[in-house]
Amino acid sequence: MISKKLLTYDPKKGKNVLVGTITGTTLLREVTEKHFMRVVGGYGIQEPALQQARSLGVKTIIQIVKETNEKWIGTIDNWINNSKTMDFGHGKQVFLSLKYMTLLVTIPLENTKGGAKH
Repeated sequence: MISKKLLTYDPKKGKNVLVGTITGTTLLREVTEKHFMRVVGGYGIQEPALQQARSLGVKTIIQIVKETNEKWIGTIDNWINNSKTMDFGHGKQVFLSLKYMTLLVTIPLENTKGGAKH
């Protein structure tokens, strides 16, 4: 299956930035713990990128937290219907609480380096 990079323009940085990769109907994106929005209790995505992902047929968004390898999955409908819109200078972003996402089973990072431990 072919993957497509999803980019969006960040006005504060003055350039396009990588949002994630679309494979089939899934948008896979990496986030860091510093991007966790405590007020909402979740993570965000640029609003134009969310609309573009929807127009490309994305149904599911998976966010991988780099530091913990947690994988949070949510439907694009939940993102559209239950998110909060804010702008901190990087353009409009929509933030979705983790209560609207499901934590997928994760493999601890220490077990992913150097192959399987026996």
